[in-house]
Amino acid sequence: MCVFIEALAAFFAIVMRFLGHSLLVSFSPLLSILYIGGVVFVSHMVACVLQGSLLGFLYMCFLHATCLAEVF
Repeated sequence: MCVFIEALAAFFAIVMRFLGHSLLVSFSPLLSILYIGGVVFVSHMVACVLQGSLLGFLYMCFLHATCLAEVF
């Protein structure tokens, strides 16, 4: 079941990354980068919540918060 959830989250991330990149790259590269990062973040959060992994959810929040701090 966990493998299926991870695969579903990865598929969602790939589709949304493609759509977001094609729509936003013409407006601003920075918006495109932020959108792609947000899609990856949300898909991992959904996978962690569906797996019932609170520790994984908190770890991913920490990981993405530190990545955003490095960008800005």
